[in-house]
Amino acid sequence: MSKRSAENMSSPNPNGKRIKTDAEVCERSASLSPRFGRLQIDYPVPDALPAEPANKLIMEAEFAAMDLRGTVGALHDVAQQCREVARICREEVEFLAHSNHGLTPVQANDTAIADLTRRLAQVTAEKNRLHIENRLLKDQVQNMRNHVNELDTGVANVKGQINALDRKLNQSRNS
Repeated sequence: MSKRSAENMSSPNPNGKRIKTDAEVCERSASLSPRFGRLQIDYPVPDALPAEPANKLIMEAEFAAMDLRGTVGALHDVAQQCREVARICREEVEFLAHSNHGLTPVQANDTAIADLTRRLAQVTAEKNRLHIENRLLKDQVQNMRNHVNELDTGVANVKGQINALDRKLNQSRNS
């Protein structure tokens, strides 16, 4: 194929630049690719693909690559945070092992659970003691109220007797 006929067959680009034909691209790829003893033929971009959608696809691919790089970076950060948490946990386990007189973490947990169970029993006993004491105090308060009511009744009786005597006194003065 002559150069003249290849130029006539190529599609015009809206930007005014000439787009290579499939034949030209294949010929160029074949001439550049006989590396490592084998012939590579690159697949060309079709002639009908205008430059603008191709540029748009290229830009979208670049943005997708940047997003992937960002995602990989975020995953790297998360992995680093996980390593940091694991390090802190290891240090905490080692601290617990040393602070519990050489006990293993499981033994330290068992010891801590036993200590908490004993403390819970103590708190429960104290709560029960206070409940009984509260009940006794309520009974004492009720007894005092009953006594106050009895005294109020006695005072009311005495006032009634005083009023009766005042009336008799007034009647005897008036008579």
